[in-house]
Amino acid sequence: MSFTRLLVATTIRALQLALPVVAGYLLARELGLAGAALAALALSAALPALGALTLASVRSEAITWKNYVGGYLLPWGYALSNGKLVSIALVCGCCWLFLFGIGISAEALAAPATPSTPAPAESPMAPAFARWLLVGGWLVDGMALLYLIGTLRKNFTLSSSGGRSLLKVIAFVTSLIVVSAVLASLGHMGTAALIAAGPALALGAFYALWIGMILTVGRNTRWN
Repeated sequence: MSFTRLLVATTIRALQLALPVVAGYLLARELGLAGAALAALALSAALPALGALTLASVRSEAITWKNYVGGYLLPWGYALSNGKLVSIALVCGCCWLFLFGIGISAEALAAPATPSTPAPAESPMAPAFARWLLVGGWLVDGMALLYLIGTLRKNFTLSSSGGRSLLKVIAFVTSLIVVSAVLASLGHMGTAALIAAGPALALGAFYALWIGMILTVGRNTRWN
């Protein structure tokens, strides 16, 4: 794959993740939490349904605009669904709802505590940096969870040793999302952000350090 095609594919993937998060945030600001939640549910049902109908209408083997539109609206769930269009649409609907929910949560966590609510230990208002770090952590954790579940379904069985090991990793990633969400709802934004994004940041830093060593110190080293 050329650099240009790789850049375009990466940009499209980034937009698929960023746009629903931003949309959820803006919906919550304009419609309130209840209105945004209803709008997110409607969009999460409409987008994959439109994608499924678009792909189902393709009658030839030639790639047309319908393939691109349907692929954009149905980007996830193929490993989980064994290629069945209805199952793919259901998985994508859950993923779209999760992404909208992250944006809505970002706006909800930005709201100051009501006077009747006791001030949390860290701050009565979520710092912007910690809030968006938490959002980024949820986004990465959700992507990792979807990948792990797809890998488990495609390559392992629950009774195998590899499947049991993968289940432990899935449980760990799920706990990161759940625990950080509970802490964020209680006002402990910094701790929640650290729990949600900390493992991903640590792995990213280790990977960046490893790549840096390969490109500098280990550039002339034989690794075999």
